[in-house]
This record gives sequence, structure tokens and C-alpha cells, in this order.
Amino acid sequence: MVRRRIPHRLLPEVAVTECAALGVELQLAGRPTGFFAVYAPPNNRYNSADIRALLTAAHPCVMAGDWNAKHPAWNSRVENPRGRRLLHDAETLDFSVSGPDMPTHYPDQANHREDTLDIVVHQGLTCQMTQDVIVDEFLSDHLPVVVTLLDAAPKMAPRTPPRRRCIDWRVFERALDDAPQPRPPDTPASINESATSFTVLLQSALAAATTERPLPTTYTQLPLRLLALIRRKRALRRRWQLTRCPRMRAELRAVAERVKTALNDHATESWERGLDEASTDWVRLHRLCRRLNGAADPIRPLRHPDGTLRYDAEGRAELFADHLQRQFSPNPAEDPARALEVETAVAEQLGAPPPADEEVLFFSPSAVKKHAARLKLRKARTVSPTQLCVTCPIVRW
Repeated sequence: MVRRRIPHRLLPEVAVTECAALGVELQLAGRPTGFFAVYAPPNNRYNSADIRALLTAAHPCVMAGDWNAKHPAWNSRVENPRGRRLLHDAETLDFSVSGPDMPTHYPDQANHREDTLDIVVHQGLTCQMTQDVIVDEFLSDHLPVVVTLLDAAPKMAPRTPPRRRCIDWRVFERALDDAPQPRPPDTPASINESATSFTVLLQSALAAATTERPLPTTYTQLPLRLLALIRRKRALRRRWQLTRCPRMRAELRAVAERVKTALNDHATESWERGLDEASTDWVRLHRLCRRLNGAADPIRPLRHPDGTLRYDAEGRAELFADHLQRQFSPNPAEDPARALEVETAVAEQLGAPPPADEEVLFFSPSAVKKHAARLKLRKARTVSPTQLCVTCPIVRW
């Protein structure tokens, strides 16, 4: 497991036969360094080819884990054949083996004694390394070992607080007005020169009108009781991830609910306190209103006929203009002769001559009402569907 804020990458799998190894590459003091987690089962044989395969990389390498190799050279109580072969390979292949001062393995059998099995094999390190055993956590028969590499982190500059860029447009306009007027271009070379000089002028004017200011801190410090409760929740979560105890998970859920309720109450109290303070101060009330109404409305895009989305106001206005132009544009007939033939046939069916283009009749509402009153109401005769299909021909445009 590697912390997410540490840049790293997974190393390709190494072909080993008698042990298991998984490695990542980190930037250690500006140099790529390989870190391998290694486990050598006690029933397997020791193979020197595995060590050579893990040490073939050109950059430094650190291999830590349960090697099941014992030797007094790395603070073991006794030695075994695997430890003697590992020490011989360390002298032959020029790598180092180190272990903590305290035993790391406490077996469950009464006839076995504690010893150091979790060791570190490294090569090419230019920094000093220390190893410590964590005695407080008895999660298994192996105690956790912390390996510290001293003076290995690169020297980084202190992080500067974020700043906001502010542009004074009056200074920008004044810088543009004071600039000498360029002569009109007349050749392609002069056009390119004018464009370059205009770009330089804009950049210099913008740099002269830009100032940086620190960003205001809008967060508030939580009370100490809430911070202590959050620390307790994080500690319980770490312990539950290691132990997977059901009772600890129940306690973690209860503390998480307490944290959630306390944060909601704190947010409500802060909001009510802010409202009370803003009700007596016009400046705070104005800031509160600006903060509440300062959220920008979502931009709803329109889809162009070509399938693209238009978010800007100019693009959406062009879409409306094109739509209105299509709606109000005349729709001329593709075949004028066919259109005239259809109009003549319809007029003959209705029993009236086709109206001329020049004769346009206008009736006022009163005249329409008078002519409707003169008409006699007659009962419409019943027409069967067959007669309707015969008397009403289908006209195709």
C-alpha cells in the first residue's frame, strides 16, 4: 500500500520461483528506487536466482519482508541454512542485509523461541536506514517493522499560499492609449510584423495592469470537541481495518453517527449565528445576500442541426435566427404546373372558378355575421363511408 499523494508506479512482475515479490517504483532523493514486498515460505528452498532477478534493475532496490532466513549478522538469535546462503550471496553480489534490534517473530508453539525473520535486503542506497519494531500492535505472530530512510526525501520549496490575479482595466486601456500607433501594413511581411507587435503590446499592457492578492480564507476552525471526535473516529477506522472485529465496527458506526450529528448541529448554529450578526450589520447583510445570490444560473445549451451543442449566447442567437428564417421564408412549389392543376381541380370540385391572383376580397366581422344570419339552416344528409370515399377524391401534392 502506497499513500496516494506519493508519485509511484507499479513495477513489472519479476519471474521468481521460491518466493513472492511485488514492487513499486518511487522517486527517492531525485532518483528512481524500487521497493519490493517479499515473502519466502519456510517450506521452499532458497534460490539465488530470485535475488539476482530482483537486483537486475539499474536503480537502487529495497526488498523487505519475511525472508525466513536467520543469521546473527542481522540480529537473529540462531542461524539456518537459508541465512548462511543469503549472507554468502550478499558478499558475492554486493548487497546488504539488515534487521531490527528486537525480535519480530513470536511463535505460538511453546517449544519455539522468538527470533528476527522480517529483514531488509537493499542495494545502491545512498542514505542512512533505521528499523524499529512496533510492539503495541499484536495483530499476528509477526510484529510490524518500520523502515526509515534518513535524508532521502528531495528538498522541496515551501508551498506558497494561493493568490488571486486582479486586473485593473483602466491601467490596461491607458497602456494601450500611450503605445505608439503602428503604421498600416501593406505587405505580407509587414502584416506578420504588425500582428507580432500587437500581441507583444497586449501582453505587456496586461502584465502592467495585473496584480496578485492572497485569496481570503473562508473556512472556520472546528471546535476542539469536534476535532477530538473526528480523531477518535479515524483511529477506530484504522483499527477496524486491521482487526475486522464486529464489535469495533459497531463502535465505529456509533461514533460516525455522533460525528455526523455534531457537524450538522455545528453548521446550523453557525448559520443562525451568521444571520443574527448580519441582522445588525448592513455590511455583513450585504455580503450574505451577495453570497446567496451569487450562484450563476446553469447554461442550457441548444443543439445545432449538425449535432454540436452551442453554449455561448451568440451561437444560441444564431440558432434562433436560422429557425425563424426558415419558418417565415416562402415555400415555393417544386412543380408550378402541377400546383396549378391541383388548384384547378379543387376549385372545380367546389363549384366555383379559381380566384385570380389580383382579386382579393376582405369581409368585415359585421358583414360576416350578417351573411351568416341570412343563411337557412338545413339538416345535413347522412353519407355512408363508401359515398364519402367516392365524393371526396384524394388530392396529392
